[in-house]
Amino acid sequence: LDPTDYEREVAAAQAELGRAQAAVDFARLNLARKRRGVAERIVPQSELDDAEHELAARSADARLIDVRLSTARDRVRYTRISSPIDGTVIQRGTEPGEVVVPGVQATFEGRPLLTVADLSRLLVKVELNQIDVTRLKVDCHYQFGNKADTDSEGNSRGCFGDIRIRERDGFYYGRFVRERCG
Repeated sequence: LDPTDYEREVAAAQAELGRAQAAVDFARLNLARKRRGVAERIVPQSELDDAEHELAARSADARLIDVRLSTARDRVRYTRISSPIDGTVIQRGTEPGEVVVPGVQATFEGRPLLTVADLSRLLVKVELNQIDVTRLKVDCHYQFGNKADTDSEGNSRGCFGDIRIRERDGFYYGRFVRERCG
């Protein structure tokens, strides 16, 4: 998501807010002068009323521009997609160039925008026949893979890796190191 246009809106709103703040400051200064003039009876009350109205109007303009600035900042924030967990994107529910609505977690079809998985720990379940199980030994390295999973061109798409089996509390745990995935 390209934030460029929204960042320009933020910059424009910041400039407008600066100008509006300067107008408020000037209206406040002008009001103070009019009050002194009314107190000394050299300025009519109507000019003081006009100065009070001008300050109120400029203050309202500044608040309105501040809201516009907040909206522009929200739009910039909507251009960032973040995950609640650290991990790897394993599936994309949208394609580059597709339009998504800010704040939505799923597409119209109910598919998530992105599927993120924590791959720091994996559980690999392997079905072995009885003969192969008897050959496994604790604290030895074994390579495994799925050569049968190939694409239309005959390239292997299966995952290949290295596993080391350790015994703990009567269970056998393996540490998987991914060497290559198609």
